[in-house]
Amino acid sequence: MKILKSEMDLSESQLTFIQKILEDTYKKVEENFTSKEKVMKLFEERDSNIKLLLSDEEWKKYVKIREIMDVKRNEPPPRDR
Repeated sequence: MKILKSEMDLSESQLTFIQKILEDTYKKVEENFTSKEKVMKLFEERDSNIKLLLSDEEWKKYVKIREIMDVKRNEPPPRDR
């Protein structure tokens, strides 16, 4: 959420709804973590709900931020020298 707040010019209402969507998705993912298909469906549902709250331009920014976060999440941790 911090990144969305700092990188996107969203209203408080949008941020509140997005936070609720993300929290609900997180809970559902925890409950269905054993099924990759269910988790992927939950992520698709999350993005579909968020897209309804955003303009086309905001959605493009959101997608770009998600892509950057996904890449960072998949990077190996730094190694000590």
